[in-house]
Amino acid sequence: MALTRITEAQHQKHLMQWWAVAHNHYGLPELALSHVPNGEYRTLITGAKLKSMGMRKGFPDLQLLTPAPSPATYGMLFIELKSEYGKTSQEQIEFLAYLRSRGYAACLCFGWDAARKCIEDYLHGREIPEKM
Repeated sequence: MALTRITEAQHQKHLMQWWAVAHNHYGLPELALSHVPNGEYRTLITGAKLKSMGMRKGFPDLQLLTPAPSPATYGMLFIELKSEYGKTSQEQIEFLAYLRSRGYAACLCFGWDAARKCIEDYLHGREIPEKM
């Protein structure tokens, strides 16, 4: 019997379903975790329009818009979410490295459960690894 692979979009939906409940535990509004739809297919005209409006290749999928508690000193968390079999583009790798160099927490997460753990670690003031 073949196993069904969960897509990146499905992982993201699972993460957001968890967040819909979990945000209350952390005293944060649901909107504190936000997605930037950078990766969907677009026509050339729409792509050019979005690029002229500031869309950047490689920008992470998710942002947690709250500073980490002490002892961490991160001002914000960025997550690039992939399926377990997802591949990362060079632009995504470079964007995550840039964000880390500026003092932000930025993590490449394979699967929604890794992203959940990353968020929980962040909200408990723990150090965030580059990859989970």
